[in-house]
Amino acid sequence: MDKIDNYRLNIEENAISNVEAYIENLFHQWTVNEIYLGNIITAFSNLIYLLPEHSGNKSLGITAQIKNEIISFEFTGIARQVLTLFLKEHILQNIHNAHIQSVFLIQKIADEAIVQKDNLILRFKISALPDSYLIKRRQLLKNASKNTTENIIYD
Repeated sequence: MDKIDNYRLNIEENAISNVEAYIENLFHQWTVNEIYLGNIITAFSNLIYLLPEHSGNKSLGITAQIKNEIISFEFTGIARQVLTLFLKEHILQNIHNAHIQSVFLIQKIADEAIVQKDNLILRFKISALPDSYLIKRRQLLKNASKNTTENIIYD
């Protein structure tokens, strides 16, 4: 199920709303489980937060790709100052400003955050559901089966 999509995001007042709509549409088209949606939107929102101060570009190129149950997003048009923030793995004790906090959060919720040449690549594994989700789902199904009565309709 290899798929690829290109998108250009204008960095403006409603950029987060626009990217949310784009990601939701992409998930719908590619039939990706929405359980991963929150982390991806959070990563995008925090990345957009980093851009206005350092943006020479007023738009961000995004190439989305799904391959081998990994969804990746490659961003072009990010200023060097922002990219350098991703070259170091940040730890909670060393967060001293909101920019580092955003980078820290992105690094923690993405399975990979890589700077490659002048691009940032974020990768998210979509192959397995978290154990907590599976446990909750199993319990819901078990409860539903206990409360289900069989209705027989005779013609």
